[in-house]
Amino acid sequence: MLKEARQYDPDGEDWTRSRHEPCELSANGIELRRILEVHVKWSVLTMDTLETGASKVERTEVAQDVYIERQNENRTITAILPCKVSGTAPEQRSALPLEVIAYTSSETGAEGDSLAATLLPSLVRNTQKHLGCEKPVAVPEVLLP
Repeated sequence: MLKEARQYDPDGEDWTRSRHEPCELSANGIELRRILEVHVKWSVLTMDTLETGASKVERTEVAQDVYIERQNENRTITAILPCKVSGTAPEQRSALPLEVIAYTSSETGAEGDSLAATLLPSLVRNTQKHLGCEKPVAVPEVLLP
């Protein structure tokens, strides 16, 4: 991801982003199989797009510069926030924000949703730290109402 961010050219037309899977958790029970997948990538969206609401998907700003998107009956929760890494163009912070996606693949209803929602704040903070985001964004302990 660092290489991709450092190759970012604000005047280029690169709309592809590699998706990385830093972790996957699973648990099996008598009547339950639950899997949580986490993906991280640089967003094709910009912070300007998120702030003006000019995108087709509804996102909620849960803290300053921290946006949440829910899909697939709330089984997929995405956090989008700025993350500038060293050695990149100044525009990278707002034009190439970070996405951390938690996906619960089981049919566990609210329990599966709470697993993704519970782990997502920590995953976002750890991803910012691991990437070395300059001026990391403050991520609340709870991202969903």
